[in-house]
Amino acid sequence: MIVFLGLPKTGSTWIYQNLKCNKSLNISNVKEPHVFNNQYYFTEQDVKHTVDFTTQNWSMDSGLARQLDKYVDKYLYIVRNPLDLVKSWHNWTIEGQNFEDTQMLTTRSGLCSIGSVLERWHHLAGKDKIVVDLYENLKQNQEEFFKKICKELSIPFDKIHKPQYINKTDRVLQKPVYTKQFLHYAIEETEKFEDLTGINTGYLDTIHKEME
Repeated sequence: MIVFLGLPKTGSTWIYQNLKCNKSLNISNVKEPHVFNNQYYFTEQDVKHTVDFTTQNWSMDSGLARQLDKYVDKYLYIVRNPLDLVKSWHNWTIEGQNFEDTQMLTTRSGLCSIGSVLERWHHLAGKDKIVVDLYENLKQNQEEFFKKICKELSIPFDKIHKPQYINKTDRVLQKPVYTKQFLHYAIEETEKFEDLTGINTGYLDTIHKEME
């Protein structure tokens, strides 16, 4: 079983759609069954799915996560620059919401906590079971990204079936103004993620530019 741990707005729908098109895999028609994130137990039927791409799995109860772990072959964790992540969240929210409020809400809820989420799951499942990559790599080269993900998840690579751009929105946030509190939070989370993975995301450069 493969469980998606990534935060929302990090390409989960695109990855799921391409995996679902692979005829060698038996994947449920339900992308997000929301079994493990909203209750404290599961049944044998729940763990028979090939994949679970519920984008709230990262927040599941710790006790349930430890019970579930023995059924999981790999976890998939995709991260995105917190600055872009909060913009995407803002574009998705109800029109008229203040961008400053969106930053505050995503900080409190952990929806941009790219380092803290991974740190928690290192303790719950172990570093070796978690496949980590960047959303920006997906945008840069979809085929190479998907090949790499399939290899690391031990899934046969077929081809890109859904090449369209992901996370489209009709709303565009013009000249976003980030609060100092959110920028410091983004730096802290990025540094924690890079320390845990050894990956140079490049996020810190863009965050520091916003602070100038």
